[in-house]
Amino acid sequence: MYSLITRFVIILIGTASILLVTGCGKKAYLSGGVIDDEGMPIVGAEVQTVGTTFLTKTDSDGTYRVGYVPGNVTLRIFHPDYTSHSQTLTIATETTYPAANIVLHRLPTEEQASELLNIF
Repeated sequence: MYSLITRFVIILIGTASILLVTGCGKKAYLSGGVIDDEGMPIVGAEVQTVGTTFLTKTDSDGTYRVGYVPGNVTLRIFHPDYTSHSQTLTIATETTYPAANIVLHRLPTEEQASELLNIF
């Protein structure tokens, strides 16, 4: 015969298992594209949901799909050859959410930067 504490622990473990199974609902994703100022896709840009471990890179079409947690969601987009960008969205529900394309601007090369400095 189980003691009262043993029964409580079994019920607690069973409840936790049910919560884990039922809590695994739909995953929430943001999807969109990263392009340059000429409308060309940027390949390999990092897209991160700030404050989480959700991180991805854009594919050959410049598109991404990254997870998020509902609420105020801040995306950080980074590529070493382009300007960085952060964007905050307020999303109330877990769903696949299409985001507008994000435009990054190419940074000048060292040679271009040197030429600009010589002008001034």
